[in-house]
Amino acid sequence: MRLHLAAKRVTRLVVFWLSLAGIAAAHAQTQPVENAGPLLAAASYDGYGIQQPQGLDAVNYLYSAQGTWRHFHNLIDPQNTAPGQVPEYGYYCGWTGAVSNQFPIGTWGSSACPPISSSPYKPLPDLVALANGKTDTSVPSANDDTLYQLTYQQAGTKTGVSGYAFEEHAGRGAGGVLECGGPKCDFSQFWFDDNWLARYMSEAYGAPAPDGLYAPPGFNRWAIIGGGTADWTPYPSPGNYIDQLCLNGLYDFDTGNDSLAYTLLASALSLAGETYSTANQQYEYPDVYAAYYIGLMAILNDTLLESGEFGGAELDDLVQQSVSLHSKILADQQHSSSGPIGWTTGNGRSSIKAGLINTETTTVMVLALSTAAKYTFEPGLAPARSDCTTCVQRPYHVLSAVVGLTAADEYMTYGPYIHMPLGNYKIEFYLRTPLAQTGNIANLDVHDNNSGAILGASLVSGDAMAAGDQWTLVAIPISVTNPHNRMEFRVYWYGAMNLDIRAIRVH
Repeated sequence: MRLHLAAKRVTRLVVFWLSLAGIAAAHAQTQPVENAGPLLAAASYDGYGIQQPQGLDAVNYLYSAQGTWRHFHNLIDPQNTAPGQVPEYGYYCGWTGAVSNQFPIGTWGSSACPPISSSPYKPLPDLVALANGKTDTSVPSANDDTLYQLTYQQAGTKTGVSGYAFEEHAGRGAGGVLECGGPKCDFSQFWFDDNWLARYMSEAYGAPAPDGLYAPPGFNRWAIIGGGTADWTPYPSPGNYIDQLCLNGLYDFDTGNDSLAYTLLASALSLAGETYSTANQQYEYPDVYAAYYIGLMAILNDTLLESGEFGGAELDDLVQQSVSLHSKILADQQHSSSGPIGWTTGNGRSSIKAGLINTETTTVMVLALSTAAKYTFEPGLAPARSDCTTCVQRPYHVLSAVVGLTAADEYMTYGPYIHMPLGNYKIEFYLRTPLAQTGNIANLDVHDNNSGAILGASLVSGDAMAAGDQWTLVAIPISVTNPHNRMEFRVYWYGAMNLDIRAIRVH
């Protein structure tokens, strides 16, 4: 099992090179790109798959005019990288001093930015207000990488470098509302590391990948998300940082230290204030202030869960956390009048603020929704279907059938009628009953609607379920041999005991 999962987590070292010479100059302003979203038929599975509906909605949003996918023109790096000087991560004219969390705290200027004598970096005096939707920049990331390996150009330089990539944010906050009035609008800074991370999402959903990427020498923060251990060095003192603990955990797992990876996950959950809520019947994480921390914990948790390397109490804990983290991600997702969109950077308890919907946070959350699964579907929500008109969609993102309320002998969920390539799969159903007792609860099966064949089934009895409102994972192995298949994953409820279902995952 380790060899199988490790193969899925090998980074695709696709190198995006483009000569800076001979590229035609275009318009002088960043442009949104319409109709550039996912093409699921072209999606690839390299450890991260497609989750529907919320994950697909978020990806479509990022590629919409309200999202962060943009056509950039005359991309420049305005940082002074002359000999003896080091670019300051995140410095822009119009910001007050060194800016933490890449969040503008000043007001955009319109004139030349004077040197800051107190700064060892001494930005050049001709830096004007940049990355404000009219100038496209790719200043060095924390690891000194820029798209296209750009080096310093003076502001106003016509480089002729054009392409497509994700900017940090498009000025959209909670509910997708445009928060104009200062630096919040259309921050057209194209980070190398954000786009490296977003490439995994683009591949998973069959959407266009960012231009200007390459395999940088040395440490690359987000490479470990794709299993890239070469030149990746664990953070030396991650103790107080959930993100560093999780990234180190992925590194340890990929290099064969499963027990340490599990320990680091436990440390991250402890920092998050992991607490079981009897009201919501799941874990909550009240000390998390940066939303993407939840996503990183989910990525590490589900990577370990699907590895096959854990059993007993550890496996049970991974199952419970998987459900809770998944629910928390969906609860934190922003919604507009058209439905689910992206995720904001924080929750207001720190300098990150509630923040704006940005590329990095949304990408982590999308990847977390289907880590180590080719497909993930939410029961009762399209494209899955349900005959159960009296089932309950719980606020903590599970579908429930309740004795005395829900009609018995119905399919709680079926569909989504997808075509699956020939091969062997494992279909996972996560089930819970509040009071396990003798008797049959439900029948699970995997059905090819075209041929009528049942490829696998499991009759679930109450005495086989975990007690105490805990989740039980039931896996059905199948072999798809019909090239014209139309697959559905069904849960038929008998009506004898209450039953909850969470996301159905295809491996």
